[in-house]
Amino acid sequence: MDYSRVIENIVAIELFRRGYEVYVGVLYKKEIDFAAIKRSEKNYIQVSDNISDEKTFEREVSPLLKINDAYPKMVTIRTWYDECQYEGIRIIDVADWASNNQNKIISNLAISIHGC
Repeated sequence: MDYSRVIENIVAIELFRRGYEVYVGVLYKKEIDFAAIKRSEKNYIQVSDNISDEKTFEREVSPLLKINDAYPKMVTIRTWYDECQYEGIRIIDVADWASNNQNKIISNLAISIHGC
């Protein structure tokens, strides 16, 4: 089973439930899974089953690193590790993200660690 597609559907449904307009596509010649917009809020989200492989990690974060605006960026993954950040990109388990009771996608947590 392709868990990445399942996780993408979970994220998309949760974004719609939270009232976001959801866009998918290519930005800077790289695929961005979701651009979620609500009023003046914009968030870029990549979804992956597992980013423990260096190639997969690079594939997921590189499109987000190329975006030159200050809007929040996030990778949601299926993992049981604590939330962390990599060069300003929030990396969080999809279950933790989906169960977040706040109405915002990206909180102002400042956790700095590499090797999520």
